[in-house]
Amino acid sequence: MRFFQDQHKAITTASRIIPTKKHQRTYPILSPWVMDEEKMDSLTLEYTYLLTSQLENQRLYFQEKITQIEKDAAKQVGSMEERTKKTLEECKKLELKLSEAEKEKKNVDKKYTQVVTKVGKLVGDLKDEQELNKCLLGNQKLWQEKLKQTEDKLQAEETARKQEVSDLQEQLADLMRHLETQQAIASASDETRQELQDGQIIVGEGSSTTHQSKKTRRKK
Repeated sequence: MRFFQDQHKAITTASRIIPTKKHQRTYPILSPWVMDEEKMDSLTLEYTYLLTSQLENQRLYFQEKITQIEKDAAKQVGSMEERTKKTLEECKKLELKLSEAEKEKKNVDKKYTQVVTKVGKLVGDLKDEQELNKCLLGNQKLWQEKLKQTEDKLQAEETARKQEVSDLQEQLADLMRHLETQQAIASASDETRQELQDGQIIVGEGSSTTHQSKKTRRKK
């Protein structure tokens, strides 16, 4: 009561609009010399009700905002969990491919060892033939031709095997680079992932061109 009297001490007659979300009314405020205590109490109750109503509307508004934010956050978390699940599945696939690549590399190494052993045996046989050639002076020309044919055949086989091993090693290196790129994409941000994907496409095209060039040289 004292507050309202002090605030309107110099006012004889005034009117005030108190806006709310659902109400907008004009209330006359009389001079304290005219206004009696009952009207003042009534006005105070009216003001308190409208203020409470406005605060309740604000509370509902912000509560609705908070609920929407919580829903959006839950949706984003669900989306992130789904992406994480897909990423883990992709990692498992890449790990499986890597395991297969390692097995293939072991097979290549085994084949390479067998080729080296066979080449060593052929070299040993060649030396034996050379020693035998020295003893066969009467058929020197015949043995020289046979020796040349053997050397040519050995050289051709060795060159072919080396080329095969080189191609297999290059394919394995390309596969390893591809797997490393995929792993980097899976753990990178969206922007970095796009840049890595663009870089991977360029590398893939370059590797394809290199393979085609080598195939062309082998045909020649």
